[in-house]
Amino acid sequence: ELLAMDTTEATGEGERQLEKLLLRFDPPPESQVWVSPWHRVDFYFRGTLLAVEYQGRPDHATATGRARDRSRDEALVETGIRTLYVTAEDLRDERALLARIAGVLTARADELGLTAPRLVGD
Repeated sequence: ELLAMDTTEATGEGERQLEKLLLRFDPPPESQVWVSPWHRVDFYFRGTLLAVEYQGRPDHATATGRARDRSRDEALVETGIRTLYVTAEDLRDERALLARIAGVLTARADELGLTAPRLVGD
């Protein structure tokens, strides 16, 4: 119950920019979701069990940050959650990024026998 009460919003400019793009999907992902008592993801498409993580330099560029990411990813895979990483470089080409995300969502939904969130608007 405590995890559900955490309503932290996206942090950092890259994460906020990514959130604007992700909100173009219907249904959109949830932001800052605790998917286990130890792991929170930046964005979560609950229906397709897909987490989207923004890889900002401060948190993920160090060996410690990468090790923490690997540990989290291994734990999430065990629960059926897959992770898609997005970098500042990815955000430079929004159309390509949206296409990539849509493709991953479609593949993941197909894998689970579900309907993928769809990209709306242009």
